[in-house]
Amino acid sequence: MQHSKTSPPCLIKYGGNAMTNPALMQEVAQTLAQWTQPPIIVHGGGPFIAQALKEHNISLPFAEGHRVTTEEAMPIIEQALMQRVNRPLVQALNHAGLRSIGLNGLDAHSIKANFRKLAKQNGKSLSLGRVGDVSQVQADWIFPLLEQGICPVFACIGLAPDGKACNINGDLFAAHLAAALKVHRLVLLTDVKGVYRNFPDPESFCSHLSLQEVDSMLQSPDLAGGMRPKLEAVQCAIKLGVPEVHIMDGTKSELLHQLNQTPPPGTCIQHTS
Repeated sequence: MQHSKTSPPCLIKYGGNAMTNPALMQEVAQTLAQWTQPPIIVHGGGPFIAQALKEHNISLPFAEGHRVTTEEAMPIIEQALMQRVNRPLVQALNHAGLRSIGLNGLDAHSIKANFRKLAKQNGKSLSLGRVGDVSQVQADWIFPLLEQGICPVFACIGLAPDGKACNINGDLFAAHLAAALKVHRLVLLTDVKGVYRNFPDPESFCSHLSLQEVDSMLQSPDLAGGMRPKLEAVQCAIKLGVPEVHIMDGTKSELLHQLNQTPPPGTCIQHTS
């Protein structure tokens, strides 16, 4: 019997300070529990990964917004994402009344990835190690969960070509999963209002961007490192057919109730045919 698929309404990339503030996590969970349909959630875990690596005396550089990931570091990163972020987030959601389940891209071989190619830093090529670029999404099994009112919560870990785990940027992980599931809206939560042409100048805030403007920003060497993966994710999601992407402040849980307002909170990028 073939399962009938209904496009989910929203995929949320959860991140930033909202993860490190338990009270804020509870607020977000309570807000999402009030939605008529469960979202899909993807999370990263930068602060927790940094702390776990520090505890093991491991220091890893960043290149193009991606954390270089060694063989030694990968199990530590995996444990940090699942134990320090995924489990508390799932507990908070369940406590708020939104039935949730903790997952990652290894589960059911959902997210397969190739190793990310060399990045250039200071004119030299740099190996990113076990950093993955999504190559395939197999997530049809998520639809029955959503129809039962269950919220899938994904840590951004993927299946590498060698059959082991790899570290995937959470925003890009979210973009590919959103496109594969044909969600109506992708929301990338961050610690700022949205996208600025000249951060933090308030006059340079962008409430709307076209895909062409996103492409142009990604060509700029002045783009802040942390915003680059987010705009790469926007570019990826829109080009793969996601109707709209929002980048917005995740430290204000009430904004999640305002996504259908005009104008919506944060920066909105819409797919135009």
